[in-house]
Amino acid sequence: MGRPKLSKSEEKAKMHIVMDYARKISLDIRLIDPVKYGDNIDNKASHVAKMVADYYRNFNEHKATQFVFSDLEYL
Repeated sequence: MGRPKLSKSEEKAKMHIVMDYARKISLDIRLIDPVKYGDNIDNKASHVAKMVADYYRNFNEHKATQFVFSDLEYL
C-alpha cells in the first residue's frame, strides 16, 4: 500500500511532494492516511488542542481571546 507511483508531471516535482508529506507528518500523520494511522494523544495536534482548551478554561472569566494559525490546508 502507500502512495501510488508518481506520474510524469509529479516526477518533476517530487521534491515538493516529499516536503509536503514531511510538513503534514510533522503536524499529524493522519493528514497522510487517517484510516491507517489512528489518533494518538502524543501527536502535536492533540497537544495543541489541549493547550488551547486549557487556556480557554483558565481565562474564560476574563473573556480572553486567542488565535491559532496553521499554514497547512486540509482538503
